[in-house]
Amino acid sequence: MREKSITILANAAVAVVVLVVTMGCYLRDDTGTEPITPPEPIVVPVEVEFTTNAKGEDLIKEVLGGFHLFIFDEGTRMLVAVEEVKRAQIISGDIALRLPPGLYTFVAWGGSGERLDESGFEVVDPVNEYAQEYGEVEVGKTTLESFRLKVTTTTHADDYTIPADGAFDELFYAMAERVRIEPDKDPNVNFNFIRNSNLLRVKLVGIDWLATRAAFVPKVYVTGRNGSFTYDNNISPYAEIIRYDAPRGTVDGNQLTMDIRLLRLDMARHKKDPMWLWVEDAANNNIIARIDVMSTILKETDNYGRPRYKSQGDIDREEMFEIRIEFREPDPVTGNITIIVNDWVFGEYAPGGIKPWVPKTPEPEEEKRRRYK
Repeated sequence: MREKSITILANAAVAVVVLVVTMGCYLRDDTGTEPITPPEPIVVPVEVEFTTNAKGEDLIKEVLGGFHLFIFDEGTRMLVAVEEVKRAQIISGDIALRLPPGLYTFVAWGGSGERLDESGFEVVDPVNEYAQEYGEVEVGKTTLESFRLKVTTTTHADDYTIPADGAFDELFYAMAERVRIEPDKDPNVNFNFIRNSNLLRVKLVGIDWLATRAAFVPKVYVTGRNGSFTYDNNISPYAEIIRYDAPRGTVDGNQLTMDIRLLRLDMARHKKDPMWLWVEDAANNNIIARIDVMSTILKETDNYGRPRYKSQGDIDREEMFEIRIEFREPDPVTGNITIIVNDWVFGEYAPGGIKPWVPKTPEPEEEKRRRYK
């Protein structure tokens, strides 16, 4: 899959030159017989920055290893060219395009690695997105609406879809929409990248209470339907459900800490398709806790008790979020262990045999009215 992705991008990278050279073959005067001299290509400087971060500073040189720039004609909505920008160009600021006059939309995807495919991602054109069947991205064929970026995946032994190498690099995105390139004007395209991946730090505190019950081996992972994105950075309608497995982690006393890299946390999507953090007992696959990641994050407050995250922009600025799961000493009467998530009571389970914990659902209003008539 990755070799295929490299071929696609390498072939497409020459499209800017081809576009400029061959325009004369298709442009004719009103009689349809005499070729018209194609317009001179215009040199278009490209500026890149990354200020959408917690520091509010431009950290583009620190985080971005390289990116691919996908250029679409606004009139036809077709992909007309692809440019690969290397890290050396990002460091020097020497990035420029040569384009004929026109109206364009530019989509940029990059990673902390220099190439998308090496960072664990691929660009695709759906054949049957519902069935997860994808074709190659092709200049002159792929449209803005059909263009997708997805994490490269494989099927796990237990039928979950996981990132191909079990992990991927940081992902960054930018877009410049409806940019008009004209002669005798000073063209300029600016990209302010946003982070399209996050780290979720999971802390399991009080694991000794679990270990005293049995040889407790935790299995921690996140599931979310966010495996692919459209050109405007929305989650694809039929995106795959990805399982993000936690690495081994580090143990400090009775605390186990793991960092899980996730694709973009989406505030708008989470009510329809929540991302779930799962904690299981690997010995018997029983569920200890299933936690709604975004709902937990949105409960965080500042020093004045106000919500810390009010918009998607607030979420995008953060590189890391933390969920702390504490297991309290068993109740002396019931023996149940209380689970605390970020300082609020989540639930409990009986240490005699961990059972799935299912949150209580609110009573339907209709039923409540009937009972209290």
